[in-house]
Amino acid sequence: MRRKAGEAAAVLGDSPGPLAREVIAEQVVDLILSRIRSGELVPGQKLPTERELAATLGVGRPSLREALRALAILRVLDIRQGEGVFVSQLLPDQLLEPLNFFLSLNEHSMDQLFEARMVYESGITGIAARTLDSEKLKVLKGCIEEGEDAIDDPPRFLELDVTFHQTITSAVDNPFLAKTADAFRALTIASRNLTVTVPQIRRRSHEDHERIFEALLYRDEEAAAKAMAEHLRGVWREYRRLQRLAGEQQGAAGGVAP
Repeated sequence: MRRKAGEAAAVLGDSPGPLAREVIAEQVVDLILSRIRSGELVPGQKLPTERELAATLGVGRPSLREALRALAILRVLDIRQGEGVFVSQLLPDQLLEPLNFFLSLNEHSMDQLFEARMVYESGITGIAARTLDSEKLKVLKGCIEEGEDAIDDPPRFLELDVTFHQTITSAVDNPFLAKTADAFRALTIASRNLTVTVPQIRRRSHEDHERIFEALLYRDEEAAAKAMAEHLRGVWREYRRLQRLAGEQQGAAGGVAP
């Protein structure tokens, strides 16, 4: 059920006090996102009018408009002409669309993303080698067993791949790393949406997961961290190699006279 605009204004006003006049649009974005994460703003809910929002938050309308536009670009808000501003349905494909577009514009951004993943996820995996409990090890084993049967089923393989990596991350009881994991989650899904389409990479990922699991099972922190780093490095190198090969083949085909 949608809440009334007045109720939404009260929700947004739950902060200790009005935001400072000099607040930048990013702070308004953060505030609205925090209300969505907490469930105080829900999909499909209509926000108060621009005037009410500005007064509630204690910000200027130009800064507010900038924040609303940014959230609309991210598909978090839906600005409907003549109707108002609504929280979007927050569908995963919708939310990942701007990120996928950004990654497709800049080939170096994916290199940088995988570099960051190698540093972060290998460290996480090393810690997880000593903190994973029996239940999470069972989940990982199940992902590997089902993953072998799903190599020719990209959507299912992607689901299992995400579960495998997130299970490892969730085994680390560290609030700072948990916050970082939240920031990485959408980015890693975006990168997997690219690589999971390639059969060779799905096969390689499955074999890598087996090596990672073995190191985790034997509580070998160094081997687990190394296996994860090699997995991510290998997946990205293979993806880039196949991309270059496809480009060369297209170029050769284009140069052949009919």
